[in-house]
Amino acid sequence: MTWEARTDGGPDPVDAGLDRLAAAAAAQREAEVEQVRALLWLADHWEIDEPAALGACARVEGIERALPAGADGTAVVGEFLALEVGPLLGIRPADAAARIADAVNLRDRHPALWEAVQSGAMRVHQARRITTECANLDRAGAQWVDEQMAGAAAAGLPWPRATRLLKGLVVKADPAQAARRAQQERRHTHVWVGKLSDGHVSFGGRLRAADGLALDEALDIIGRDMLESTTPSATMPTTVEQARAAAVGVLARMFFGEPGTTPDAQPASAPQRRATLVVHVAAEALSEPDGVARIEGWGPSLVTHLPELFSGSHLAIRPVLDPAALAPVDSYEIPERLRFAATLRNPYDTFPHASAPARACDLDHTVPHRAGGPPGQTSLANLAPLGRTPHRGKTHGGWHVDALVPGTYLWTSPHHRQYLVTRSGTHRLPNAAPVAPPARSRPRLDLRYPPQAVRLHLPGLGHAPPPR
Repeated sequence: MTWEARTDGGPDPVDAGLDRLAAAAAAQREAEVEQVRALLWLADHWEIDEPAALGACARVEGIERALPAGADGTAVVGEFLALEVGPLLGIRPADAAARIADAVNLRDRHPALWEAVQSGAMRVHQARRITTECANLDRAGAQWVDEQMAGAAAAGLPWPRATRLLKGLVVKADPAQAARRAQQERRHTHVWVGKLSDGHVSFGGRLRAADGLALDEALDIIGRDMLESTTPSATMPTTVEQARAAAVGVLARMFFGEPGTTPDAQPASAPQRRATLVVHVAAEALSEPDGVARIEGWGPSLVTHLPELFSGSHLAIRPVLDPAALAPVDSYEIPERLRFAATLRNPYDTFPHASAPARACDLDHTVPHRAGGPPGQTSLANLAPLGRTPHRGKTHGGWHVDALVPGTYLWTSPHHRQYLVTRSGTHRLPNAAPVAPPARSRPRLDLRYPPQAVRLHLPGLGHAPPPR
């Protein structure tokens, strides 16, 4: 790189660029802090109906509940606040609930860190890491860690060193709990298999030591045999790492007794593979060399890879469903043919920015079903996959949805924010015109304080909230 000094007396463009970058970084930090302040404001002012906080949810299934927003010692917040926040931020309702919890934890359990964040001494994501690590501590333990970490931040301790310090502080704050967590971790064995990517999947997990050693040895033995007994080709492993990966597939297929995995395999008596995969393939993709299929829950795959993927499996071919041929029914219960068609049309939760697979959702009647109402209320045009919490928000929380055309939905929040949800995603629209709220038939609860401090705001009675 060649640097040239400016001789014309004008501003140095590099200096100007650095100033611009510094200003953008400062604006970004301030925006992050302002977002936390806004979440706290919402948590303090969100109201729900009185019976929800007093236990009426036991009488009215699905009604909004007042729950602690974060860990021990945090204020209670109505759970439907996350439904309003999530679409506004373009994130899932569960992620919005986590953002609210992070903000309330930071203010209510880590006041020194909250001051550090507001002064610019610590970034929001760093404070969030600390509050998450302290989530299992009681309030006193969390505040002790808070003081230590705030001191480290004030001293300018680099963040990588601060994270190493944090682990020890959490243990020191509650050694007994740390021991319990260590004991629990011994039972948290698991194996995960990731989604399809370029015709492959990733996997990993946590095993008991003896099982891990046995697996390692088995992969070595099978992989070595594969390298010694096969002719190198484009599809066969040529390195130890490739052979160990292929050995995992051999172990899996040996369990099902598939031919070629073991000399004495007996497919007829072996366990049958019972997993159900739904593959969507457009007709034109079958004739294209680079045609793509979508495997529900796993991801995309080239059509040319499907024979290898489903070798030895039982396939059931279901034709494309004609919506006009799916007759509606009068009952509230949804026939399987309508359920299958609705999840094909909308593969994911139809709430704004939600992403739960449709098969894991409720099927909501967009226009609520009425007993004794008109015939044909349960139809494909009136069904949409909806997660359980958004479903409750629509039923009890003031959300409204219109099916503009089958599969496309216009959502309006209780605070007049509007979102268009299509098969391709969510689109924010201008706010709806506010309408006059209905007259309240009962008072509302102020949820800014823990349950023992909650007081009803009854007009004329002079009940003020307790001071902060």
